[in-house]
This record gives sequence, C-alpha cells and structure tokens, in this order.
Amino acid sequence: MSEIWKPIVVYEDRYAVSNYGRVKSLKRVIVNRRGVRWRRTEEGRGFSLLKFFHPKIEMR
Repeated sequence: MSEIWKPIVVYEDRYAVSNYGRVKSLKRVIVNRRGVRWRRTEEGRGFSLLKFFHPKIEMR
C-alpha cells in the first residue's frame, strides 16, 4: 500500500497528513517583519535547505 497525502483542514496551504499518520510541512514562502523572504527546499540527498531572499540585496 502506498502512502497517500491529504491536506489538514484549516491548514491546507501549510501541512498535510498521510494515511500512515505522518505530518509534513508544504513548500511555501514566508516573509518576516523586515521583508526578508525565505523558503524551505530539499536538496538531492534528502537534507532540508533554507533559501533567503532580501528585498534590498541582489545575489549574482
């Protein structure tokens, strides 16, 4: 039987629960009070990464 994910009521855009009872956070962009945006991603080996974006700093 494969794992089936469904969104959690009231938190549909943030979390999902599986038929095995596991909970995961969904990908989203968060902005803090200073206007800095960040989002969580996963790199190829299963590690979580945070990517930060500042409105006044441009990365090249």
